[in-house]
Amino acid sequence: MVEGVYEGYWANDLREGFGIMRYKNNNVYEGSWKKDLYHGQGVLTCVDGALLKYDGLWENGRHQGKGVLFYRNGSRHEGTFKDDRVRIDNNITCTRERERD
Repeated sequence: MVEGVYEGYWANDLREGFGIMRYKNNNVYEGSWKKDLYHGQGVLTCVDGALLKYDGLWENGRHQGKGVLFYRNGSRHEGTFKDDRVRIDNNITCTRERERD
């Protein structure tokens, strides 16, 4: 189980509805949850690595639908995601690393 502090709604001992998860590694997810997974609109902010944050839609814990990746170097990629992959243009896709405990 991923360690951290969760503030938000619960249903049947699972995160459900709006909530904020502050992970032990200081990453923060703020947004909608469904059955303990990111689901709906949400923002994941990362403290380490090239990715600063993802702001967009989630489905069952994966990027799904419209979203924007923001990088520490100031660049950003906006696009439509499917199964954690974003279509940036006609030739390039990017993936993300999963939150780790």
